[in-house]
This record gives sequence, C-alpha cells and structure tokens, in this order.
Amino acid sequence: AYGHIFLFYFMFFPISDTWSVDSWKKGSEREVSSAARFAIRVIQLHLCISYFSSAVLKAAGPQWWDGEVIWRAMTLPVYIRWDMTWLSNHMWICKLSAWGTLVLEGLYPIFIWPKVTRPFWVAGIVSLHLGIAIFMGLEIFGLLLAFLTLAVFGISSEPNSKTIRL
Repeated sequence: AYGHIFLFYFMFFPISDTWSVDSWKKGSEREVSSAARFAIRVIQLHLCISYFSSAVLKAAGPQWWDGEVIWRAMTLPVYIRWDMTWLSNHMWICKLSAWGTLVLEGLYPIFIWPKVTRPFWVAGIVSLHLGIAIFMGLEIFGLLLAFLTLAVFGISSEPNSKTIRL
C-alpha cells in the first residue's frame, strides 16, 4: 500500500526538480522550488502520522507488550528464514524488540524533526525496516520504508538549500 500511496504523490509533486537524474545529467545546480518543498513536507507529515497511528494500534494489543508478536513473526512458517526457536529461551529479546518498535514508531513524529535527534531516529527506523527485510523476508516493504525515511528526512526542504541533511 505504501508504494501505491507514494507513487500517487509522485504523479503530482515536482520530484524531479533538483535531485533527478535529468538534473544531474545537465550538470546544473537548481534550487529546491517551493512546490518541491511543499511536497517533501506533505510526505514527511504523512510518514509521521502513519508511524504514530501504527504505534497506537500496536500498543493497544498485549502481544506487543509481552514480545509475543516478535516471537510469532520469527517462528511463523510464512516468515521463517532461519531457525529462531532459540528465542524461546530469551524472550526478553522479543520483548525489547517489540518495545523498541513501539518507541521508534510512537515517538517518530517528535524525534524525527530536531536536528539533534534526527540521525538517531533515521538510523533506528532504517535498522527496524532492514531487520524486517532480512528476518521476515519482506524485502520490498522493508527497503521501501527505510528509503522513504532516508529520502524525505535526508533532503532539506528549506528555501535555497541544496544540501543533504541528517
């Protein structure tokens, strides 16, 4: 669903203004337009709302508080990539992983904005989604969401800025 949502955004937003291959081939440095800055802000807000609402829904279920959801994800036949049954002797790992997910997603709208905490939050979200890609075999989902956070919070949407920020 995320792929469709963001491709829909890309149909209408001027995503090729500055960081496109066309712009790179021309060798021209172009300022980020106000329409492109608006597009980045919309996508940033969409990610913040999405992560926060996901955390709220997850926190409503007891399986996220006791780590059962991580245990199930690692042992369900559809997701098995490696033998993770050893986790049954170390449920604290499952519990900490579940709590970490709740913290990263629930506090995403707060800690992704300040320049001081942004690099840690981006690294945490990218690690979370790479873990999903590696351990659950959900490569497209994991890489897409890791890339989206890197893309929209790694490029400045400030006027007259052409820099990558993290």
